[in-house]
Amino acid sequence: MKRWHKLFAIAGAGAVLVLMLLWLMGSLSPGGKIAPDKAEIKQAPSTTLKTIEVKTIAFPVEVEAIGTVTARETAEITSRIMATIISVNADAGDTVQRAQPLFALDSRDAQTRVMQAGEAVASAEAALEQATLDAGRIERLYGKQAATKQEFDRSQAGLKMARASAESTRAMLHEAEINLSYTKIVSPVPGKVIDRLANPGEMAMPGKPLMSIYNPSTLRLEVSVAEHLRPKVSVGQSVRASIDPKGATFDSKIIEIVPASNASSRSFIVRASIPAPETAYPGMYGRIWLPVDKGEVTLIPPEALEHVGQLDMVTVVENGIAQKRSVKTGKTYPEGVEILSGLRAGEMISAP
Repeated sequence: MKRWHKLFAIAGAGAVLVLMLLWLMGSLSPGGKIAPDKAEIKQAPSTTLKTIEVKTIAFPVEVEAIGTVTARETAEITSRIMATIISVNADAGDTVQRAQPLFALDSRDAQTRVMQAGEAVASAEAALEQATLDAGRIERLYGKQAATKQEFDRSQAGLKMARASAESTRAMLHEAEINLSYTKIVSPVPGKVIDRLANPGEMAMPGKPLMSIYNPSTLRLEVSVAEHLRPKVSVGQSVRASIDPKGATFDSKIIEIVPASNASSRSFIVRASIPAPETAYPGMYGRIWLPVDKGEVTLIPPEALEHVGQLDMVTVVENGIAQKRSVKTGKTYPEGVEILSGLRAGEMISAP
């Protein structure tokens, strides 16, 4: 009896094994299992789907270069004299004009020096006027032999000293007036304030930054490009660029190429224009895409893609039958999404 039970058990196991082999053979047939990136799910026939033909188009091969937004015109505002800050007339983010007052410094000492220098000039000019009269009188007397040679020489020397003193005091007055003008700090360029670094009551001194300004109209995108791509880059060349964290791009042009390569990074600097500088500010992260070659790419509208978990799916329509198919996507362009595998040119897909 045990022998018959053992035979039945062996026969049952064999039957299960045969069925599994048959099932596997069927799954490997042309209508069976497909590679994961080409997995298809058949659906019912459809005659209402809007379809488009998958096409491969010529497309420029681009290289991405990463960089930073910079301004050609910047100014770091500092004081030329040591004085207390009385008032500040601009703050971070404010727009300023050329020669617009930014800081007012304590001018009392400077005004006192101007007053003292003015008094010295008046005294020196009075002395010069008297020395001129004396020298003229002695010169006339000397011509009539009514004055000695020593008196004549002394009068001429006194006139020279008076002239030198007058010139010296005028220079002192001019310097004092310049120092007084330094108590009013103005913007050297039109632009926008990046940051204010000093407050009223603080001491301003030469070399200490008080404010930084940039000219928005001079903003450009500065990127590093590998030196082996130098023959592919030229001034005036059209490129795609982006300073948007979400990846939105705009049309740009190469406006400047630095004619030197960095020995450590083996790259050179390229500067590209920013058509709408009001949307940018110095220090922003940016990218440009340099067209370095031509190739072919398969693109489909982004709305034709369906995201199922971690898979990208499209609906392929063949002989009126709609089938879901997994595809592998690449870069996203303004013209569409790149398809690396899973679709062939000429196939029809559903486009909502």
